Amino acid sequence: MAFRSAGRRWLLSCSCLLLAGSWLLGCSDGETLTELVVVVDTDFDVPMELDGITLSVEGPSGMVYPVSTTLGAEGAPTLPLFTFLEPAGESLGPVVITATGRLGEADLVAQQVRTSFIRGESRTVYMYLLRSCGDVTCGSEMTCDDGECQSVDVPATSLPLWTGSLEEPDGAIDGGMDGGVDGGPDSATDSGPVDSCVPATETCNGSDDDCDGMTDEGFDLMTDSANCGACGTICGDQPRSSAACTAGACTLTCDPGFGDCDSDYDSGCEADLSAPSNCGSCGSACGSSAPLCDSTTGCVSGCSGGTVLCSMACVDTDTDINNCGGCGTICPDPSRSAPSCTTGACGFSCDVGFGNCDGADGTGCEQRLNTLEHCAACGSPCTVMGGSGDCATGTCEVGTCNPGFADCDGVAANGCEAPERTAYRDVDGDGYGDPSIPATAGCAPMPGWVFDDTDCDDSRASQNPGAGEVCNLRDDDCDGIADDGLTRCAETCATPMVVEEDAVFLNMVTCPADNNGEGACDDQPGEPDHVYTLVITAPATLEFVVRGGGPPTVWIESTCNRGAPPISCEYRRDISSATLDAGTYYLHVEFGHSSCTREYDLSIEWL
Repeated sequence: MAFRSAGRRWLLSCSCLLLAGSWLLGCSDGETLTELVVVVDTDFDVPMELDGITLSVEGPSGMVYPVSTTLGAEGAPTLPLFTFLEPAGESLGPVVITATGRLGEADLVAQQVRTSFIRGESRTVYMYLLRSCGDVTCGSEMTCDDGECQSVDVPATSLPLWTGSLEEPDGAIDGGMDGGVDGGPDSATDSGPVDSCVPATETCNGSDDDCDGMTDEGFDLMTDSANCGACGTICGDQPRSSAACTAGACTLTCDPGFGDCDSDYDSGCEADLSAPSNCGSCGSACGSSAPLCDSTTGCVSGCSGGTVLCSMACVDTDTDINNCGGCGTICPDPSRSAPSCTTGACGFSCDVGFGNCDGADGTGCEQRLNTLEHCAACGSPCTVMGGSGDCATGTCEVGTCNPGFADCDGVAANGCEAPERTAYRDVDGDGYGDPSIPATAGCAPMPGWVFDDTDCDDSRASQNPGAGEVCNLRDDDCDGIADDGLTRCAETCATPMVVEEDAVFLNMVTCPADNNGEGACDDQPGEPDHVYTLVITAPATLEFVVRGGGPPTVWIESTCNRGAPPISCEYRRDISSATLDAGTYYLHVEFGHSSCTREYDLSIEWL
């Protein structure tokens, strides 16, 4: 199994956690030699694609001890995460380590390692949560690495030694991450300290040069003659032929009148198909009765139809590249081209993807037409507005965009036409974002993020600028006013206040004392001046506080009828509380005749 690391450091926890009496999760003091240093990193964008990591350790008893962290928020740790494990007893293993990447509450990717300690040694366990493993499901005793399922067992002797600083294992892909939102591993391959990804033009080299999280994008190893089957494998130009890459293998297309009769790629199309030995096709030899070869009709006894005899072949000297304008005049075969004979004059045409950009016949078609200076045609530069071009496929495309811009329409002609936008976390999924959690986004926000920043409570999907106001002492439509436009104090009991768990309503409601539907206060003791409908969503103990308006009496009933028997509740001069099941109730407030004309504030708190 390969393990990779990246370029930022974070100490997961400096508190010690005893694992089943045998394992210790915590911080190394720099002196303990028997330890495992666990390093976790990812090539997912943080926090757009992945915003949390859980690291769990299982000891011999089977007990699992997880430690979780959130990424991307202000004050959150940066990547990579690393922590130290050391044995608390004599047993050295096995120990099972699992790293899991999350987005919100969903687990996206995980990697697991089962290994052990080596007495007196400090070894490093690199765990890399890769995009390529996001959709891979492995069986029991297996884990995903680089998109493939492998055994979870890793011999401790194969783990690299911990040197006191975060370093790459020899030969590993350097996984340095860029700043802010992760852009994926960088392009370097080394065994030294990790570094940051610096965007560059993507080339076919097994690395993510442009820091977009993808490797060698734009290169088709099945058809690219400069990278046929593997980066750097060039399908070379051979005599009398043009080379191409077909299904990842180099193939030849013979020039007209020639054939690859020896099946040797390096010798090209060596056979003249106007010769009697291979007349028209490989192996078609002319006999004694028709010893001459006419390339258009096959073996003949004599030349006719405007052809002349040249070395036992009947040829048209106006078009024959081996006898162009006369017998024995062979048209040259320049590099990356096919020779031609037109009206007895030699010429050549360039192979697909090449051009004669220096104008010299002797150098042939020397220039590949997939460079930034010569893209699809000689002298046709590949430039894009707001970024750098990429002509790896022979067509000018957007390579990388300058900071602050993005190519959202995929049209190279207008380049990186769109300014980057700021996305905001949308935890409750209502389409409105939390203005306190921003992140830079390109053309579209990642799942769980939106381009809106107007949500006033991202924990409640029912509370956003598009919601309708409900009588619940909460600002449902995020206009800064709770329950605006609603009649709160009507004795009709028609407009309920929805009281949800953990609700705290403080001084949110102010009602005129003359509000009992009669136009005047009720002067009958024990009957309410005002009635409020409460819809309680779960069993709760509620506290009601009335301030102002004189000494009130507060009680709760199961009906809206005045004078109905009250539900058990503590009566106080200015405070009342009750423990209630979920359901609909009616809160009654009475001031008495002498003070009911005043205004008062009603507050409700879920205890």
